[in-house]
Amino acid sequence: MHQELLTSREAAALLGVTTQTIYNWIFKGELRAIRRGNMHFLDQAELMSAAASITPRRPRLGAKEKAPNR
Repeated sequence: MHQELLTSREAAALLGVTTQTIYNWIFKGELRAIRRGNMHFLDQAELMSAAASITPRRPRLGAKEKAPNR
């Protein structure tokens, strides 16, 4: 069986999140990764099944996006 390994950057692009989000999920144990030197590799099939159960945090409001006044 051949597994397709993705870099953390490729995984982030595939899921539409930042690489920091991928690293956070790895360090929290929500994603499994293989580390080779300073690079992390993720199995694409595992990534897709895990991504279905991981909910990204709500984006933070930037300087231009202010919360509505209440």
